[in-house]
Amino acid sequence: NLKKLFVHFNLNQFYLKEIPSILIEKNIKIDEEKCSICLNEFYINEETRKLIPCNHIFHKTCIDEWLNGNSTCPLCRNNIDNEV
Repeated sequence: NLKKLFVHFNLNQFYLKEIPSILIEKNIKIDEEKCSICLNEFYINEETRKLIPCNHIFHKTCIDEWLNGNSTCPLCRNNIDNEV
């Protein structure tokens, strides 16, 4: 359905603007060691995003690309459309 696709795309674009970028710093403790989308480790000074409410962290570019076509967390499949 074209209307559903349009609404889905706009919702994800809105959601992306609402998720702050988090810069990985030496003193920041994160639960994940690597991005579950690309499977690469997180390094100091990399931009990430933390999804709410599941708190999973991903590389910013990885999760932005994922959310352009999906409305769930790639790790736990929590529907983010309900969180906007």
